[in-house]
Parts: sequence; structure tokens; C-alpha cells
Amino acid sequence: MKKNISLSSVIIFIGGFLFLSSWPSATSLHALLFFCTIFFYFWVDYRGNLLFKKQLALFIVIFVVVGTAFITEINNRSQGAPVFVHDNILQVEPAIQMLLQGKNPYIENYFGTELEDFPFVNDHLLVNPALYHCIKLPFHLVFSTPFYLFFNNTIHFFDERLVYIILFIMSSLVLYQLPKKVENKFSLVAAYAFNPLFLRFFFGGERRCFCFKLVDFNHFFT
Repeated sequence: MKKNISLSSVIIFIGGFLFLSSWPSATSLHALLFFCTIFFYFWVDYRGNLLFKKQLALFIVIFVVVGTAFITEINNRSQGAPVFVHDNILQVEPAIQMLLQGKNPYIENYFGTELEDFPFVNDHLLVNPALYHCIKLPFHLVFSTPFYLFFNNTIHFFDERLVYIILFIMSSLVLYQLPKKVENKFSLVAAYAFNPLFLRFFFGGERRCFCFKLVDFNHFFT
């Protein structure tokens, strides 16, 4: 019986390759890890192993490619290296600190925080408007606060993207449950996890990624 490469394998290869090609922090090590893991997934997929093995293979590919890229970006920021980061998380983090100090993050300004050092480029504005007021909805801050407390009290470090990666894992599991056909489950998760347009915003920490993940949960439970 002739075996064909599945759609999920094609999506992972194309999406992962496009992401690595456009990711500013990508190194030869990331490329090597990607090609090794995608070959592993191809091999498991082609052999038609048990469903559990293919599920495990998909998890490994996502963990290695997305996980290592995610860790790289957080490490770059903690080391003071040039970072691929959006000003969203640079405002959320001090806003949470203000909230815990009993201050109203919506009447405070954000001068003197990491946000002030963020390179803001706009043809019509000289100063980032986010320095003068919080542009996040209250739920975003309240939702992230328990994670801020947990990570600061366990690993003594917090990056708002830690919240996003948790939501990313949970939303991937939710999406896997939606299709009825097994192969469609893999294809949907692969398209979600290796969408180069999504990953670019995800690693930067844009707030739209936070919103999209909440929409995933809403779709599943309604």
C-alpha cells in the first residue's frame, strides 16, 4: 500500500521554514533542531505508527521548535541583548506591579519603566502614547496577576510571555479536540502552532495573541 506524506507534515515544514527564515533571532542551531525534529515527525508519520506515537511526535516538534525559540527570546531579554519584543508586555508587567501596590494603573504614567526605553517609531508621534496611560483592558491585567505572583515566588522571574505560552499549550489541546477526523486534528494544530504570521506576533508578545487564545477557549466551551 502506497503511503503519502500527510497534510500536517507539509504544514509543519512550510510554516516552520517560513518562520525561521523571518525570525531575527534564528541561529544555525535553531535550524538544525528544526530539520532534525521535522525529519523525525516525517518518519513517524510515514511509518503509520500508533496514534499515541504520532501525538507524541507532534508535541516534540512543537516543543523543540516553538519552545526553544520562546526560551531564546526570553533569555535575550533577561541578558540585556537586542530583543524581539512588543511594547505590550513592557506595559503589562509594570501595570501588574502597580496593581499589587494598590495603585490604579489607569491613572499612572509609565515613565521610568522599561517601556520608556522601547524604540518607538511613528511618522506622526514623537513619544509612545502608552507612556501616558495604560491601554490594556482590566481583564488582561487581572488574569496575568496570579501568574506574576507564582513565577516571581518560584523562579524569581517573570515575563508576560510566560502567560502566553501557557495559553498557547492549552489552546493547542483545545483545538486538537475540535475536528472529528484524526488527521484533521493534527493538521489544525500544526497550522495553529506553525503559522509564521502568528508566531512572529506571539514571540513579540503582542496582546492580540492573548485575545486569540481566549477566543479559542470560548469557541470550545460554547
